[in-house]
Amino acid sequence: MGTWDIEPWDNDIAADWFGDIFKKTKLAEYTRQTLQNCDPHYEFEEVRAAAFLVSVLGHVYVWPIEHRDQDIALAVSKLEQVLTSPKLNEDGEDGKFNKMLREKIQEEIQELRSWTKKSKVEPLSNKG
Repeated sequence: MGTWDIEPWDNDIAADWFGDIFKKTKLAEYTRQTLQNCDPHYEFEEVRAAAFLVSVLGHVYVWPIEHRDQDIALAVSKLEQVLTSPKLNEDGEDGKFNKMLREKIQEEIQELRSWTKKSKVEPLSNKG
């Protein structure tokens, strides 16, 4: 049997299924293009959405392995740039919300970083 652990992706059949899904939908490519092409200062909603997909689906045997580490590093880099967005650093009536949002983004960055502590891979693109 090709099952090696208890997670839904920790078996041969599921790993093949995930591979097929990513090939058919091109989800990883679309996510990567969003991270590469969106301006993290003004399109941070899209950047966060794409980074979320990487953080949820970036498991080994789920995310396409040939780009996994680079996509995680790219998501981290872009989220770090989001933190410097003028929109998120405004005070006034949105100040409290922006502070909570920055804290949440910091958590997202830490989660993604925890996936690559042993890997020192640079992002494919650091535009923005």
